[in-house]
Amino acid sequence: MIVMGTTSVFRSDYGDERSGRSRRCNPRTSRMRIGGRRASKGSSGVKCGSVTAKRSASGKFLLVGAVLAIQFVGAAAVSSKVGGDIKVEFKMPNEAQVGSSIELTCDWRIYGGSKLYSVKWYKDDHEFFQYLPDGNQRTQIFPRPGVKVETRPNGEQRRIRLKDLVLQSSGQYKCEVSTEAPSFATTYQTANLTVISPPERGPEITGLSSHYAVGENVTANCSAWPSVPKANLRWTINDEPVSLENTVQHPPLTPTSNGDIPNSLGLRLMIEPRHFGRDGQMRIKCTAEVGSKVYEVDRKAMKAYVNNQRLSAGDIHAAARSIRADLGPLLTAIFALVLLAT
Repeated sequence: MIVMGTTSVFRSDYGDERSGRSRRCNPRTSRMRIGGRRASKGSSGVKCGSVTAKRSASGKFLLVGAVLAIQFVGAAAVSSKVGGDIKVEFKMPNEAQVGSSIELTCDWRIYGGSKLYSVKWYKDDHEFFQYLPDGNQRTQIFPRPGVKVETRPNGEQRRIRLKDLVLQSSGQYKCEVSTEAPSFATTYQTANLTVISPPERGPEITGLSSHYAVGENVTANCSAWPSVPKANLRWTINDEPVSLENTVQHPPLTPTSNGDIPNSLGLRLMIEPRHFGRDGQMRIKCTAEVGSKVYEVDRKAMKAYVNNQRLSAGDIHAAARSIRADLGPLLTAIFALVLLAT
């Protein structure tokens, strides 16, 4: 499954700092214009950090209105520009298996005449790859645990490939795009990856019998092979979920040497008529989920009728012996009559 990242935009506006100029007050050169004239030091009351001037009430209102209008227009311009400088679309799988490879795609579009400065890739906020189109070294890889970049030329590095994934490869990935002047904008998107270690095979059910009678107790167990994350187990009977009160949570099992974790879940319940279908069968299923992968195993049991008790294998053999014993004399008599007739 491919997921698209979430976007964040921020803007760097250096202004006078980038040009090396600073706006500091100078008491010898500070002046204030009132009504279009430069005020003298004595009449204007100009000081560093504070300005005192006599204005009419109408002049104050006009000045305040002009300032508010300028701030509103400026804020609107910055807001629209920040949102429209760069558009980034980040795609990557949200799940992968240990040992596999995945492709990360970061497409961008730059508006307003700005030029691309850099494309940087991060895992958990640690940079592992960068692309500088105008740099002496256009691409550079930074070693990170769980991140193995497959290097290959692809123009603007809109796609990179991660290979030999391990459990440490799980985490949050980010693609960050920055521009040159005049906007000096940066936009990024993030997406999460979960690396799983699937089980070698599906779950196994033990402890079930082939026949059950109403009122009899069922005791069974479902065991899942080691995996990461640990398998989530659940029981169903005829596709109906088994309530938690009829399941048994076993103590955690010891992980394997490579970190995979086994799991098991017990089943304890008394058979009721509703547990059997119209055909007299009861279908008991155990489902194991590891990430998005689903593994199932099911067993069928028949309904038994012998005076409302379960018909065991011993009872069946005993009944067969009784039938043979009853048929013995009858068959002997029939054989004798046949001989006499001939």
